[in-house]
Amino acid sequence: MNTTIYFVRHAHSHFDLKNERLRELSEKGWNDVSAVTDILTKEQVNRIYSSTYTRAVQTVEEYAKSLNQVVEVDERLREGMLSHADFHFENANASLKFAMENPDFTYDGGESRRSIQARGVEALKEIVAKHQGEKIAIGTHGYILMAMMNHIDSSYGFDFFLSTTNPDIYRVEVSPEFELVDMERLWK
Repeated sequence: MNTTIYFVRHAHSHFDLKNERLRELSEKGWNDVSAVTDILTKEQVNRIYSSTYTRAVQTVEEYAKSLNQVVEVDERLREGMLSHADFHFENANASLKFAMENPDFTYDGGESRRSIQARGVEALKEIVAKHQGEKIAIGTHGYILMAMMNHIDSSYGFDFFLSTTNPDIYRVEVSPEFELVDMERLWK
């Protein structure tokens, strides 16, 4: 029985690496939450998980409340850390592209793409195994979203990352063997 995963990239928040875990949604982000909720409602998603980061939880929390559920958080779904918070990149996109294309490379204080992917996929496989055949929302972030999608289908890389928005929603159907059956972007 196939399982449908709804990757929900968090709504807009103001960038602040020093407050990475706790930064909240911006006014624009909060305005988009109701549209996220509408999409998840239409899709009849019945399980809600998220990264532990505040902005990811806030993006899916309204929908969880509409089902009288709490968002189940998993630390392994947190955003990938490219480097420590004080590291300065001259060209952040070029640095990110290099890290994505070199899966074992790490910047000072950061995580490799391979390690980000491994922890994210481990969590994802456990969630899917627990809720086989269900519709599951995952509140997530851009870098780890790309890493998990890249595991499911290696064609998802840096260009995919650049095409995502805040928020964004991808409906991904996987087989019991965790192979990609279908993928569709729902956020317009």
